[in-house]
Amino acid sequence: MNKITIPIIFVILGVILILAGLGSQSLDGDTSFSLIGGVNFLLGAVMYRSRKNQAKKKSINWLVVEIVSLILIILTVLPSLMNGLWYLHPITFLFSPVLIFGCYIYAFLKFKKQISSVNN
Repeated sequence: MNKITIPIIFVILGVILILAGLGSQSLDGDTSFSLIGGVNFLLGAVMYRSRKNQAKKKSINWLVVEIVSLILIILTVLPSLMNGLWYLHPITFLFSPVLIFGCYIYAFLKFKKQISSVNN
């Protein structure tokens, strides 16, 4: 039986939020912030997976993917926190970044231990 892992949960949440954002587009051209939240969850899944692959084998490609994903998430979240969008759309701009960065820090610490135990 396959285990449900953090990247799988992030992909499912990302797809659900993207579909919700596509379904809520208005005729006035108003964008849905669920799309941004969905993309952030997908980027979070990529970051987690790249950190896990870094633990198995060091690769510059995975490191670049990880850094680019991290920068893209920060570039979507930071301006929204400054403008107060987190108050209007808390799932996209408050809860999802906390969850994504929390899981990323967990993966960083978990797989850092694995790397140090393998090297010793």
